Amino acid sequence: VSGFYTLPLAASFSDAAYPLYLKNGWEKIGRYRRFVAILDWKKTAELTALLYPSVRASLFQRNHVNLLHNNFNDNGITVRWNEPLKRKAWNQGWQAMRSRFGMTADRSWEYLSWRFFKHPFIAYKYAIACDPVGTIVGLLVLRIERARRFRIARIVDIVSRPDADTPLIQSAISFARKYGCVAIDAYLTYDEYHKRFAACGFRDARKHELHMI
Repeated sequence: VSGFYTLPLAASFSDAAYPLYLKNGWEKIGRYRRFVAILDWKKTAELTALLYPSVRASLFQRNHVNLLHNNFNDNGITVRWNEPLKRKAWNQGWQAMRSRFGMTADRSWEYLSWRFFKHPFIAYKYAIACDPVGTIVGLLVLRIERARRFRIARIVDIVSRPDADTPLIQSAISFARKYGCVAIDAYLTYDEYHKRFAACGFRDARKHELHMI
C-alpha cells in the first residue's frame, strides 16, 4: 500500500514539542474542527460557571444564541438505534458508502465490532440509517460522557451516504435530548460534514465560546 499512497498519521502534541516533529519530517496539514450544539442553555451555563468561574463564562452565558434549527427528513431515510448490525448487510452498504471518502478507515463489520460493539469499557450507542428499500446507507456512533452532574453526548464516528447525513445528525440530537444531555459535539475533518452539521445547528467551537464546554 505504501508504494501507492502517501499515508497520513495524526498526533497530538504540545507547542514545545511541535518544532521537534517538523525537524523529523512531519508536516502540519490541519487539525480536527470541533462542532458543538447546545441542547439546554440553562444547564450549560451552570456547567461553564462551575468549570470556568470567569468573566468570559459570564459573557458566554449572556450572549448565547439559539443554535438549533428545524430540518426535516423528506427523503425516506429511516434511523434505528442500537439494533444488531448484521455482517452481510453492513459490509454491502459500506462498499457503496466508502467511495465517498478519499481516505478513511475501512469500517468493515469486524472493525466496527472490535472498535465499538464489543468495547470492554464503553457502552457506545449507534444509529443505523436505511433507505426506503432497506439498504444500509449510514452509521453514527456516540457515547454519553459526564462532567460533574451533567451529561454531554459526543459523536465519535459517522459514515453515510449524502442523503443520510441530516437524518443521522437530527436523530443524534433527539437521542441526546432523550438522555438529558446539555450539549452534543463532534470532531470533524471532512468538509461535507462541516456543512451538514452546521445546517443542523452545530457551530465551530473555535469561532464561538463553545470551546469551554
